Amino acid sequence: GALLVPVYSADSAIKNALDASLENVSRENVRIKEVIKSIDKRLYIDGIYEGPNLKEVIDVKKEKTGTTVTLDYKKEVPLFYNIGMYLDFKHEVVK
Repeated sequence: GALLVPVYSADSAIKNALDASLENVSRENVRIKEVIKSIDKRLYIDGIYEGPNLKEVIDVKKEKTGTTVTLDYKKEVPLFYNIGMYLDFKHEVVK
């Protein structure tokens, strides 16, 4: 269990950074480049240096009803020898 605490703590910071990056942006102005820049800055301030490659895991879909920003990634957690596990994380924010 203790091995997973840093992983879930980092994921919580990533989710909070995603939410904060969209707080002051109108849904018409959501741009993936700006979302990534905002998340990166917030994670740096929070001391999270080993997150997912945001360019590969963020998707922005604009529809008439709103804009959905999805952050979907896997995190590998080595356990011992050649044994590890993958954790899947997915966060969506609709604006």
